[in-house]
Amino acid sequence: MQGLKKAWVALPASTVYLSAIPKCEKRQVHAAELPRTSWEILQANAADQRREMAAKRLPVRAPEIDERYRRYFAWSKTRGLTGPDYLTMTARWRCAAGGPSVALEPNIVPYHLDLGIEHWNLWYHPFTTPGTMDLNMQAGSIVEFTSTGTRGRVESVRGWAADPACKIAIVIESTGETVIVARSEVCPIGWAAVLQHVRVFLPDLQEDEVVIYQNIPELRSVPQIAHAHVFIRPRSAATRTALKRHRREWMMISPWAEHERLGGRGYEVGFGDE
Repeated sequence: MQGLKKAWVALPASTVYLSAIPKCEKRQVHAAELPRTSWEILQANAADQRREMAAKRLPVRAPEIDERYRRYFAWSKTRGLTGPDYLTMTARWRCAAGGPSVALEPNIVPYHLDLGIEHWNLWYHPFTTPGTMDLNMQAGSIVEFTSTGTRGRVESVRGWAADPACKIAIVIESTGETVIVARSEVCPIGWAAVLQHVRVFLPDLQEDEVVIYQNIPELRSVPQIAHAHVFIRPRSAATRTALKRHRREWMMISPWAEHERLGGRGYEVGFGDE
């Protein structure tokens, strides 16, 4: 756990938006004035976040949520914990046979999204998944060979997946043959492996109900623990019921949720919701 003692420094996502507002106006900005991020913008970020960042289309947090973020940092500090320490100790870790340990939890400082979209995080335990892991290049990910367009599924990664020279074992989709190639020879297609890990918690979740992506390295606020943003827009009764149950279970065991409830802010973490 020694490696998890590094300082946790997060840049609020709303900084991108607020930096464009004159200083005299910054204190007057509230959630109602911020543009909400649509499902389509989330899909675009999942496809190419770097492109969306250049176009200034990243999701943002409302100033009220940034204040909650600061409150959470202070709360953790008074308990002698860093963010990664707290997550590792309190998250409800699960794993499928042979897979990594993961935890699906509500994002306690969600982006400002269109109504009906829920913001969750899928965390990967640092004992089974390095914090530097590119989650769209882990075992189970779908990749495409840049030279031929042939697709396959990642079987294993030897080295750091972001290193163009690292070796990746891939099972070819059309033949079942396993080949070992350099990372530079393939590109990831979607977030299939992460979706399978989300389904450890929400087995009935459909592809059209979810958008998944991992922030690019320079935007990762918790680099010690690999994690993906999971945006869910429930379409089925099964998904709605499962999400409600999962959130309720989280509320019952989360020290942070209980702290907010005792502080009169239980509604911010789900207490009182029908």
